[in-house]
Parts: sequence; C-alpha cells; structure tokens
Amino acid sequence: MTLCVSKNVVFLAFVSTLCSADVVAIGQFMICRPIFSAPLVGFFMGDISAGVWVGMIVVR
Repeated sequence: MTLCVSKNVVFLAFVSTLCSADVVAIGQFMICRPIFSAPLVGFFMGDISAGVWVGMIVVR
C-alpha cells in the first residue's frame, strides 16, 4: 500500500513539474490544460472516467 501511494505522489509531482515547465520554460504545447492533464492523472490514480469528467468541468 505504501509503495503504491509513493508512486502516485512521485507521478503527480512529475505531472505538476511538467505543467509548470510547459508554461514557463518550454514552448507552450498545452499539456498543462485540464482536458489533457486530468485524464492522465485519473489514469494513473485508477479512475480515468473521473479524470475525464474533472477535466471537462474545469475547462468549462
């Protein structure tokens, strides 16, 4: 259980770092948009449909 949680924390830290680099350091490829990043996080957390719904709600 602890290993799974630590993998999720590391992945979420990677996604947030990637999104912040997309905005300031690298050209804007729009990967920090919620419609892309929310399903990706939902996939790795085990509930992709919730990630898609959250992404759609936040974009609107």
